[in-house]
Amino acid sequence: MNRDASERHYVFASRVATLFTLVLSVVVTIFMDQISKVWELLLTLGAGTGLVYILRWYWWRVNAWSEVSAMGAALVTSLGLRLAGSRIPALDPARPEGFALTLIATTVVTTAVWLAVTFATRPERKETLEAFYRKVRPAGGGWRPIAESTGIMPPQGEI
Repeated sequence: MNRDASERHYVFASRVATLFTLVLSVVVTIFMDQISKVWELLLTLGAGTGLVYILRWYWWRVNAWSEVSAMGAALVTSLGLRLAGSRIPALDPARPEGFALTLIATTVVTTAVWLAVTFATRPERKETLEAFYRKVRPAGGGWRPIAESTGIMPPQGEI
């Protein structure tokens, strides 16, 4: 990561990332023979990530690394379980039980990973959290320490 690069550098990096995403998409579509399989893949890739995206608004401690780790863990776990499903009948995603087990396992692993990363990494800087709180005023008890430091208390009884 180069934080002091020029705009030209960032535009080039985004083009490379877009090209990589395009190539990866083409490779994945070659192996997809049914649209239902695409939906199953999208569901398993998203398994376990929803909670961290929601908690981001209710708990000050969740940071960008929490979200990135959740996405990475969901990707690795779901693809690993899909590959294992070709050898282990209980994990076969073609069977409803195997698909459900894959979703549950992916959710459990993903949640464990992002929680570990959340506590292993530093939270956002206090100034950043306070500026966010002043602008957005997220509700919920998870923002109480930040609310108290700004002197702006959240509305009672609201989420």
